[in-house]
Amino acid sequence: MKTSLLLCILFFKTLSVFAFQKVSGHVKDSTASGIPYALVSLGSAADSSMIKFEATDETGYFEFEEVGEGQYFLKVSSVGYGDFFSSFFEVTPSVGYSAGEIVLSSSQKLLGEITVTAGKAIIESLPDRLIFNVDQLITAGGGNAFDLLSQSPGVKINAEGLISIRGKSSVLVLVDNRENFIQSEQLTSFLKGFPAGQIQSIEIITRPSAKYASSGTGGVINIKTKKGAQRGLGLSLVSGVRQGKLYNMNNNLALNWRNDKLYAFANYGYVISSPYNLLEMENTFLKEDGTSGD
Repeated sequence: MKTSLLLCILFFKTLSVFAFQKVSGHVKDSTASGIPYALVSLGSAADSSMIKFEATDETGYFEFEEVGEGQYFLKVSSVGYGDFFSSFFEVTPSVGYSAGEIVLSSSQKLLGEITVTAGKAIIESLPDRLIFNVDQLITAGGGNAFDLLSQSPGVKINAEGLISIRGKSSVLVLVDNRENFIQSEQLTSFLKGFPAGQIQSIEIITRPSAKYASSGTGGVINIKTKKGAQRGLGLSLVSGVRQGKLYNMNNNLALNWRNDKLYAFANYGYVISSPYNLLEMENTFLKEDGTSGD
């Protein structure tokens, strides 16, 4: 009996090391009405970078799933309203965070009888899709398509490079409405070699029509390039080194060629990976008098 109890305690303690939590909240206006499709950004307190975006639903509710341990802050934006910044908060393996009600104030400026409001929204909502307007995102210029998809609302990419939308797999990735027939690791390499500066918007289609057949049953992601995107031959070389307990290196060479009807690419990657895992365990034992101790 004591052994079984001890094993259960160790099992749940081990699970908590790898646990993720949720960050949620409800965005409203001054009349207590929910603000639909507001842009909610989850930022890292360590370097102030935005690591994930979500859009509020029709009632103004938002939720970030699978948030790892760390300190974060929230930024909320919506056309016609002033931006909201939260204070820093902490997420642990066992405790998430609820922002409760976030009230946005109107930011309309009146010039005579003319009302001037904000420009194009970063996230637009249509009946069957969300449009992530990358060209409106100041921080997007130096990244790649993989980084942008990782930040996109409702999109998740796991360690194997598999993409899901709202928890659904079998996602079809298009570039300018054209299928690439690239899967798994090759798709990851392709996205990492695709400069963010060439992307105008990302369409996240949650209700794909029958024309996408079986390959897009979980959803469709359509990467739309800028009209003036580079044509002809392109070369991208990325190299990174990380030194922690062990040495890691990642090198990637991407070669691409495109015209108005065809996009072809080749990719070569060389990785030195030395994973290091640290698992801390605490043992708790039952004494004869029924109390616990180390």
